[in-house]
Amino acid sequence: MAKPRQSKEDKKAHRIVDRQARDRLELDELIASIYHRNCSGIQINIMDMSKVFVEGKRAAVSAQADGRDVPEAVTSAIVAFVQTIRTN
Repeated sequence: MAKPRQSKEDKKAHRIVDRQARDRLELDELIASIYHRNCSGIQINIMDMSKVFVEGKRAAVSAQADGRDVPEAVTSAIVAFVQTIRTN
């Protein structure tokens, strides 16, 4: 059985979803690299790792809205947050 053809609107919607997924993946990779580069020796509870990513994403969105440099804003937010939850 042949697949039904996608309309132009469906193709456009799929491209938008794919681009958003790619952007989220790139942001996750940026946050992970910033965390490992700046905070790898600091002990935190493993359950707080998701909070680090939330804080990084929040900083990225805020920086984009304000027109600031995203990596710099994410770095400062992550380092400041990790200092508040460190265990050593």
